Amino acid sequence: MRITASMSLAAVLVTSLSACASVGGMRSAPLDQGVVRYFDADLRPAVLAVRNACLGSQLEIEEVNEINDDSWMIIAKRSSGEWTWGELVRIVVERSPTAQSDARVAVRILTKRRAALNVTAKGDWSEELFSQVALELVEGG
Repeated sequence: MRITASMSLAAVLVTSLSACASVGGMRSAPLDQGVVRYFDADLRPAVLAVRNACLGSQLEIEEVNEINDDSWMIIAKRSSGEWTWGELVRIVVERSPTAQSDARVAVRILTKRRAALNVTAKGDWSEELFSQVALELVEGG
């Protein structure tokens, strides 16, 4: 009985560790993954609005990278705490290829729990961040 319980616990631990999110994994995930919303804004003000939205939502920014002339990637995290193992949030901001002008951007938000069994994690930061981005763009514009 003890061997079965120990093997079950080991299987759960291996499964939870193998499903851990990492900054490198978020960076290399396809750029079109995540929840998307479009904003009428130029690229640079939109990137600044996303950065401020992350900070306003108590996310710590891990890195900000310019992918190319038309897109940026921000990776933020929610640190582990008493009741959570933390989360990673990747935001891709890109000039919309279908826009009639440069003043339209797509913002894609991908959220991953640090561990698959992290049931206390928020799980999806997109709505909160989209609301914050919209406010930042109104206040900044």
